[in-house]
Amino acid sequence: MLKEAIHRLSHLPEKVQQLIGTALEEWANLALEDIDNFIGSMPDGTQFLEVLLTVLQRKSVAESEELVHSVLSTLNNLSYYPTCNDGAFGERQLEMAQALCSLLSTEDKACLIEATRVYGNLSRSKDARDFILESGGMGRLLCLLDGCDRELLCTTAGVLINLMADWDKRLAFKQDGGAGR
Repeated sequence: MLKEAIHRLSHLPEKVQQLIGTALEEWANLALEDIDNFIGSMPDGTQFLEVLLTVLQRKSVAESEELVHSVLSTLNNLSYYPTCNDGAFGERQLEMAQALCSLLSTEDKACLIEATRVYGNLSRSKDARDFILESGGMGRLLCLLDGCDRELLCTTAGVLINLMADWDKRLAFKQDGGAGR
């Protein structure tokens, strides 16, 4: 049933996708208010997360900007809390980092900022930090430092600070010219 719903999601009209995006934004706001009750009230947090990841994997920002932005906002709110590092969310942090990877190249500033916020939360995990380095994310993050958007600079700096927790990331940062930026 879930797979069928995900398949249908990829073929929905724009108005329906906007409605889903609005619902996700409301869920994101609920998550901010009381994260423990929010996650505990979901019958299966795994299915909820599966839907979020599927949207990121199947929808481009150009195709469904509002929906992708809503998913990113929801993931940001949910991944912010340390208690979310347990259970379904904790088990799938690497998969979330992988789904976000292509968004580091988007031209859409709002989605880029939201993606770096989620990366900032996920990069508290060693698995996510390793993925960012192995996938070439360090280089892309360093390129984002050349921009002039203050919010993007701050969120990018947050991810880079988390990456500095590991010796190999500090070495890559130095080798990629990060110290000179």
